Amino acid sequence: LLGVGLFAVAAVLAARYRRARPVVAAMLPALLAAGTALAILSLAGARPNLLHLTCSLLVLSMGVDFGVFLVEHRDRPDALAVSLKAVAVAAGTTVLGFGTLALSSQPALRAIGATCALGVLLALVLAPASRVVLGALGEGGDGGASGATGPGPKRATRRTGPS
Repeated sequence: LLGVGLFAVAAVLAARYRRARPVVAAMLPALLAAGTALAILSLAGARPNLLHLTCSLLVLSMGVDFGVFLVEHRDRPDALAVSLKAVAVAAGTTVLGFGTLALSSQPALRAIGATCALGVLLALVLAPASRVVLGALGEGGDGGASGATGPGPKRATRRTGPS
C-alpha cells in the first residue's frame, strides 16, 4: 500500500514538473522524515504496526506538500518567504494536533499521534532541503547557480553611463 501511494505521488509530481530533479527535491525530505520517524519510534521501543505504516503515508503526503510549496517558488524569493511561513504555521498546528493524540492512553491513538507529530515535525525541518537538493543538482533554487531558471536574487548588474 505504501509503495502504491509513493508511486502515485511520484507520478503526479512527474506529470507536473516533467523533470526528475524537482520531483526528487519535493519527495526526498518527506521520504527522509517518514523513515526517520519510524526509526526513532522503533529505537524508542515502539513496535511498528499497521497504524504506524498508515500514518507514515500521511507524513509522506504532508511532507511532499511542504516540498512542493518550496520547489514551486524556487525562483521567487519573495514568494518563497511567504511559503516558508505558511508551511511553518501549517506544520506547527498539525504537530500540535497530532501531538495531543500522542498523549492519549489509548495505544491506537498514541501510535497515530506519535507517528504523525514526529513525522510532520521532521518534514518541516527537512523541507528546506528541497532547495539544497535543487541547487546541488543545478536546478536553481540556490540563488542562481544555474542560469537555466533565470536570474537569481544575487545577480550582479552592470553599470552603464557616466559615474
